[in-house]
Amino acid sequence: MPQSDGSARMVPLALLHAPTPAKPRRSAPPEAFAAYRQAAKPARISALGAGQIAALRHALDADPQQASHHLLALGDGGYTNATVLKHLPDKTTFIGRIRKDAKLYQTLTSSADKARGRPRRYGPPAPTPEQFRTDASVPWESLTLSVGGLSHTGELCGNCAGMRE
Repeated sequence: MPQSDGSARMVPLALLHAPTPAKPRRSAPPEAFAAYRQAAKPARISALGAGQIAALRHALDADPQQASHHLLALGDGGYTNATVLKHLPDKTTFIGRIRKDAKLYQTLTSSADKARGRPRRYGPPAPTPEQFRTDASVPWESLTLSVGGLSHTGELCGNCAGMRE
């Protein structure tokens, strides 16, 4: 949220009580296990987080003064998964942490769909976050951020908005 002095402050999404369903005993009937699995899916913390992001975007869109604002959501590695990333609303960007050795892939092109054999699920391999961070050919720009009243200096990637300290 923009402040009068030109800075911005973050707004917490929500404090949401998110208990997991009780797992049935080993001696419980198979129907109890099936019901547990069905109840556990929507109770996952990443699914609840995705719902909270969508609810906040909906609330911003309902307010005419806030509807044009872009929502920037931040989360740790538990939220950096398909459950959250594939269901982001319009005008929303999610920044999350992933492992530095994560295997990433390029977007699958439509020409790959016409290949023989089983349909491809991934595009060509992309560099890992660590390879990308240490690549000298990628331009980085220095910047200073104010977090909690303290200044932090880091570098921002010109290509992808990635940051390193």
